[in-house]
Amino acid sequence: AILSKYETAIIGPVYSYNCNALFLNGFDVLKTTYVDFTKMVQHRYLQESQILMDGDTIKLVVTHLDWNQGDNGAAYRTLQIKELIRRYKDDKFVILCADWNVSNGVTEYDAFTAAGYYMVNHGASGNLKTFPAENPKSCLDNIIVKGLSIASANTKVHARADLSDHCALSSLLLKKSVTG
Repeated sequence: AILSKYETAIIGPVYSYNCNALFLNGFDVLKTTYVDFTKMVQHRYLQESQILMDGDTIKLVVTHLDWNQGDNGAAYRTLQIKELIRRYKDDKFVILCADWNVSNGVTEYDAFTAAGYYMVNHGASGNLKTFPAENPKSCLDNIIVKGLSIASANTKVHARADLSDHCALSSLLLKKSVTG
């Protein structure tokens, strides 16, 4: 319905209910890598694409974290968040897009704020409910950035239950001047 409009499609491996994909226009993709999380209930991984934006390399990451499945889902999700923060601690420009499966309201996102990230959801636009698509009650989906600013006036939640059980989340991201 919508994906044919994108010039570049990077579709990662499928593991049960988990497949990460990136569709984009207007950016050169330098490299894409896949990294499994150290701890996971279901097979979970991050898909990292390095793209060029105005001469700078941006790491654009798509992932899907564990939900509260079994005895370890929530604990492993916390470890997955810490693993992402550690992995990108030295990078200037990072975009993390995911179904984060947060279950403590939105407080699980606070680890990113403490690490210097900004969020589309649970940020300047407030708490945006994205799941389930038909009658959203939870803020599971988010775009989390470092080295970029979020134009919250351009942030939108797109409810398309005919396409997904989650609402899509979009926002305009602008590159900030990074010094030092």
